[in-house]
Amino acid sequence: MFRSQGIKRWTMKRFLCFSIGTASIIYAILLILMSILMLTHTSHYNEALFIVMSILNCICSILIFISVAHKNAFTAYIAYNVVVINYVVEGIECLICLYNTCTSHSVQWYYDNFDWHRKIIFNYLIYYGILEMIVHIFMFIMSFFVIQLVWSFYRILQVGGNIFSFQRAEDIEKSLHG
Repeated sequence: MFRSQGIKRWTMKRFLCFSIGTASIIYAILLILMSILMLTHTSHYNEALFIVMSILNCICSILIFISVAHKNAFTAYIAYNVVVINYVVEGIECLICLYNTCTSHSVQWYYDNFDWHRKIIFNYLIYYGILEMIVHIFMFIMSFFVIQLVWSFYRILQVGGNIFSFQRAEDIEKSLHG
């Protein structure tokens, strides 16, 4: 039915254009910048979740920098799994933000010319909530990148290697298989 030559093997080359080390450094810098943004512009809806997310981002970026410095794939794999857990917390925060953004208007009734009129007033929280949701959407787009990195480190650990270099995951896998 299917020939083995016809089935293309899944590789990281189609998804990750950088080497693993470079991509990890870029993502660690992005995590630090997002942590600074989250700490300086904490949510009015749930400040505790924003602080937890920024602390987890800082811890993960430090772990990623350590793993790149020591070229240790296991530390990077753990760091990226913590990042995935952080995305679950971010999903909860995004749902809270969506709920509060949808309900952050007030309705006022007033009487004018023998008739009742309704006036909907939007406060600044709706605009702040929209900006906050844009940050969440950006981080969810980055989660695809993170899942690809987790998969590449998993492949390195699966073939028995623990050291990675500034190469693509498939090149490291070829060198480990010999």
